[in-house]
Amino acid sequence: SGLSKVADVTHAGNLEEARRCIENGNLDMLIVDWSLPDGDAAVLLDDINERLPNVTVLGLSSDGNRRRDSRVTVNLEKSRTELSTIAEYVSSRVANAS
Repeated sequence: SGLSKVADVTHAGNLEEARRCIENGNLDMLIVDWSLPDGDAAVLLDDINERLPNVTVLGLSSDGNRRRDSRVTVNLEKSRTELSTIAEYVSSRVANAS
């Protein structure tokens, strides 16, 4: 909800919902919370890369030691990143995509 002023946001609360969003396409950016109730969202990276090869992936994690992955544009640690910083990042990406 904190990003609704800078982008159209679609929420997925688990892996199944996220897969449906990816399959439907029409996304410019994905903000992925790696720890979903039904597993690690890293399993979605192959689907994202295949279906949405030009999408920006912003990862959020409570784990500051998250393994780097070349398919992820940037990883941010939740406890160290203000919502305003995320909103600025999203806003700048949306502006560049237009």
